[in-house]
Order: sequence, then structure tokens, then C-alpha cells
Amino acid sequence: VFGTFTLYKYDAQGAFLWQQGLASNLPSNVNADEIQAIKTDEEGQVFCTGRHYGVGYPGPDNYTNGDLVVLKTDSEGELLYSYRYEHLGGNSFEGGNWLEVADNGYLLVGGQSALANLGDPYQFLSIVLRPDGTAMDTLRNGTGGDFVLHSLVFGDNYDFFQVGIGGGKTVVQRYNFLGEPPLSTQDISSAFFQMTGTPNPSQGAVHFKWSPKGTSCYLQITDRSGRVVLRRLFTEQTSFDWEAPAAGWYFYQLMDTSGRLESGKILIRP
Repeated sequence: VFGTFTLYKYDAQGAFLWQQGLASNLPSNVNADEIQAIKTDEEGQVFCTGRHYGVGYPGPDNYTNGDLVVLKTDSEGELLYSYRYEHLGGNSFEGGNWLEVADNGYLLVGGQSALANLGDPYQFLSIVLRPDGTAMDTLRNGTGGDFVLHSLVFGDNYDFFQVGIGGGKTVVQRYNFLGEPPLSTQDISSAFFQMTGTPNPSQGAVHFKWSPKGTSCYLQITDRSGRVVLRRLFTEQTSFDWEAPAAGWYFYQLMDTSGRLESGKILIRP
């Protein structure tokens, strides 16, 4: 929702159920707080991230151009935690663009953060939050132009991949779960998968076929609510038949060990 940092939930018939968010600290004629990404887990808990103007706005001592904020609620909209990342404070920008929920309760948030002040180049920003909303690790990198993260995905053993634009190139990095330096960084701007999922739409199984450069691939499929329905590592394999648990829209992400990423959507008909 652009203009406010607020979640709204409606039932399948469009009836309003609840709302939860952070009050705006901006003047009444300014709307710039926003939520960029929303995910849910199997328990119906809701996670969201985006930007929220600093708690001291517009006080000159605490003024910030924007802070990365994460909210977690239960299925009824009760706030479980609120996390804020300010970096250096001052007139700098930090914003969340994407998040992923692991089945162990950890949360991965990615976005961008100015080096120091308004107008400075951005760096990649990724934060691993524990189930209680405290930061386990904060990762910043990227020099020589703006670096902005656009997508993240968990792999095997909770290592993770992050994809973004940096220095005019598409950049993929792989981290292990402890947040050590990236295990691989590669320009993939001209090296995407050749992948098909057929038939699409489908009333039964979907046959995935790909041509990876590396020796293994991670495939993740989520439903329209962001719940992960499949996460699997394939070694020396270039095809897979998947039976959807129910009719509806699904979204897939596939990444090989060289860092190439392919994503798309699949419609399963009743």
C-alpha cells in the first residue's frame, strides 16, 4: 500500500477483516511510506517489509529519508514484532524490497541502503532476522554505483541467494546461513536459463525441463499467498514432474550453481 505502512486483510468475498501497521510520521500532505513485499507462512502469520520515514520526522536531529521496517503479525492481525533498520540515521535511505520466510522461522529481508547521506550510492542490504524479530546478521556490500536487491531465495541448508542490479550489471550472490562473505558473485545479465514448464495451464502434473550450466539446481515453488509448496535441490538432473496440491496460481524460481535465475508462473485448473 503506497502512502501508508499498513496491512489490510479481506476474506474471499472481499469483506474487511483487520488492519495493522505503523502510524505515519509525515505531514498530512505527504504520502511516501510504503509496503513493498508481503509473505505468509503455514500458520497464517504475515510478514511485510518496505520503507517508513524515521520516528523523529521532521525533527532535524532525527530526520531520516526512510528506514527499512519489517512487521510480523499473527493470522488475526495481532502485532508480534516490529523491526527497524536505520543504518547511520541522518538524511539517508534504507528500504526493504523483498523477503523470504524459512520453515525454521527465520526471515530474510533484502533491499538497499545509502552509504551515508542523501544522494550517496546505494549498497545491497540483506538482513537475517531470528523468529523473535532480532537481527542475527546484517550484510552490506557493493561499491562503484547503485546496488539494489530485487529478489532472494533460500537454498539447501538455509543458505540463500540474492539477486539485484549493481554497477549496471545483474549480480547474483550466494551466502551460507551464517552470513559469511558471498561464496559466488557473477554477472548474469546475458546468461539466463532455457526452461519450460508444460503444459501451462495444466489440469494435472507439470513437466519442468531446463538446461543448466552448473551441476545442480534449486527449484522453489510458492502459491499465490507466498507459501512455499516445494523446495528441492537437483543434482545432475534436467527435468522434474510436479503435481500441484490444488488448483490455482503458482510461482517458480530456479537457480543453478553458477548463479543463473529463472522465474515464472503456472496456472493449475480444477
